[in-house]
Order: sequence, then structure tokens, then C-alpha cells
Amino acid sequence: MIRCILVLFALLVLTQSAWAQTCEADASRERFSQIDQYAASAPMDAEKDIESLVKYLIKPAKTDVEKLRALYAWVTHKVAYDTEEYFSGNYSNKDPEEAFKSRKSICGSFAALYKAMARLADVDVLKVDGDAKGFGYASGTPFSGPGNHSWNAVKIDGKWRLLDCAWGAGYVASDRKFVYKFSEFYFLATPQQFIYTHFPFDPKLQFLDKPMSKQDFINCPNLRPGFFEKKLDMLDEYHGKIKSDGMIELTLSSPEDVALQVRLRRGEEKIDDSYAFVQKEQDNWKVRATFPSDGTYTIKLFAKSKEAQGNYEWVADYLVDNVAKDGSPKELPKMLGAFYTRQACLHHPMSGRLKPNTVENFNISAPGAENVSVVVSGKWINLQKSGNDFAGDVEVDSGEILVVAKYPGSSSADVLLKYNASAGSTVAKSN
Repeated sequence: MIRCILVLFALLVLTQSAWAQTCEADASRERFSQIDQYAASAPMDAEKDIESLVKYLIKPAKTDVEKLRALYAWVTHKVAYDTEEYFSGNYSNKDPEEAFKSRKSICGSFAALYKAMARLADVDVLKVDGDAKGFGYASGTPFSGPGNHSWNAVKIDGKWRLLDCAWGAGYVASDRKFVYKFSEFYFLATPQQFIYTHFPFDPKLQFLDKPMSKQDFINCPNLRPGFFEKKLDMLDEYHGKIKSDGMIELTLSSPEDVALQVRLRRGEEKIDDSYAFVQKEQDNWKVRATFPSDGTYTIKLFAKSKEAQGNYEWVADYLVDNVAKDGSPKELPKMLGAFYTRQACLHHPMSGRLKPNTVENFNISAPGAENVSVVVSGKWINLQKSGNDFAGDVEVDSGEILVVAKYPGSSSADVLLKYNASAGSTVAKSN
């Protein structure tokens, strides 16, 4: 009885603690929202010079974090990235006064302006120079020249945190035009997060117990803000270029409401979707990739909240060096949109190319489906249902093979997967 009371007490404490943390986070978001609005709507008479502006911005601040937030909000809302100057190739970093007056900057000027403002706010701040995986960067590409980016480090309660006003203000689109998009992530990111995209020349300015080498930075996964904002986590702990002998698996965790998609690239070349596969297995995501030939590839991950509208967001790149043992490409099943949206999970077969005139066992989980069928040469073979699982042996014929599912309220079946069967097919091993 005493043990039960202690357990219940512990659960109550944990619940109250979680509730308190949630309330604190909500209050912080609300406070930041107020600060952002205050900074973005600064009147013209407060913007006559940098010193006057800083005095106005930090006036309602109660902590150094709130001071820094007000400065970050103003710079990211009021200063645009000068793409015309950057792409001309003939540029020099403006001093803080020039950046303040012109309201246009490249990265070095953003960082210089923020440094000047933070010093006036009496906060420890540094301008950090180095290389970053920004516009047009392809994973695995070496960096050359004197450096391509600058950002800031600030000291709060004895710990260094990092921020990037240039990237926080928006991004450069494929048409080379600046698109304003305020980013929460680049305000006070941890050194452990920042190192995946920002590499300072001075190793001490990584603020890591064990600094990363330049080559490891080039080879390490390119984790974007969405990776951390959606609370994704790498369970394989890859810190460099991944070695593959024809097929690899990655394991990631995520909150229940996050979904992933995967694409494969070789340089700028898009590889057919049948060489990459991702699905939720039990509590974790499994990403599988095979490769059409030897060489260096990029596995690109995209994520979104399941209930959110719009496209998936690019969240990570993994660099893979593939040298197949037998040199034979092995395809995976091709996933259709319904496979993602219906949260299906394939158990077997994991090879995308099947052998004709053989019997293949199909096994798939399709939550909420009334029935699942395998379509071979126009014939629909129903799989046996057991809860959310559907399984059965199917005689494989040459040509395209579909796995389709019928859901309540839908007038037609959804295609989940596509296979191909042809003579001489190579079967990928399932793990």
C-alpha cells in the first residue's frame, strides 16, 4: 500500500513538473511574441541612430535574454539580405552604421550590426567568422576562400549561445531573390545544434567540449532547423560520411505527430524513388536506401506535422559513399502518397523487383483499411486481414504489381506500393 502511494506521488510530481514546464514554455512564447511586435513596430523617432534604437528596444526588457530577443527581432524584421550585392561578387561588409542606414546587408554586416547593438545593451557578444552550409551548398563539397559566413555568439548566465540574424531574417530562393521568413531557430541555438551548419575558423568558438574538425564538418549530416524544431533525433549517431556496401538503414525517432519522406540524390541528379524507402516501425522511423551504382549520394529527409497543410519541409541531408559488394543495384518498393498519409507499414517483401513465376508472401500493416489487395496482371488478390495487418501468398507474374487498400468512406482504392517483376531481377535483402 505504501509503495502504491509512493508511486502515485511520484507520478503526480512528474505530471505537475511537466505541466509547469509547458506553462513556462507557453509564457515564454507569449512574452517573445510581445517583444517581437514591440520591436517590429518601433517608431521612426526611435530609429534615428543605433544608440537611440537600442535604448528603445531594451526599455521593457527584464532580462538579458529579452534584450537580445528585442535586438534580434528588430534586425530580422527590418534588415533585408542584399542579394544583388552578394551575387555581383563585388561586395564588402558594411560597418554597423552603414547596415543600419541602408537596411540592406550581407551576413558579415548583419553580424557586425547585431554585435554593436548587443554591446550597447551591455551583453557579452562576439562576431564569429567561418563557413556555413547555406545557399547552393551541396553536401560533401569542400569550402574554399576566406570564409562564406558570419554570425554571433552571446553569453547568458555563463553559457555561450549562438544566433544568426541573416538566416533568421529569411532565405535566398532558387531565383536568387531574398524571401523574408522569420526563423525562431536561429535565436540562441545551442552549440551542439549549430555545428551541423556553421563552422567557425577558431575552434574555441564552436563552444564544444570536443571541437569538430573541418573535414568532419563537411561530411557530417546537414541538419536543418526543422530537424530540431520537430524534435527529430538520430539514433545511429552518424557524425561523418556513411559507408555503404549496397544498402544502408538509418534509424530516427520523432514525436507521434511527425511524418517523414525521403529522396535520393547524386549531385544534382534525382535518383528514382524506388531506391529509397521510409516508414514508421514500432516507435522509430526506418530509412532504407539502395544505390544504382557506386559513388557518393545524398539521402534527403523531409518532415511535416501529420495534421499540417502544405509541403514537407527539408530537414536533413546524409552523405553516403557507396561501394557495392557485388555491383548489382537493388531496388526497393516505390511508395505512393497514400502510403505516407495512411501511415502504412510494409513488412514484406522489401525488394522492389520480384521474380516472375514465384510465390511471394506479402505482409503489410494498413491501419483503418477495410481490405488490402495485390494487383497482378489485372487480377486482384485479397490479403487475409488480422487487425491492422494484411498478409497472404501471391503468385507473381511479369510486369507491374500494385498493393492497394480500400478505406471506409472512399469510393476507390488507394495505391500504396508499386513493384516490378521481370526476368533476372535482383532481390534486395530485408533486415
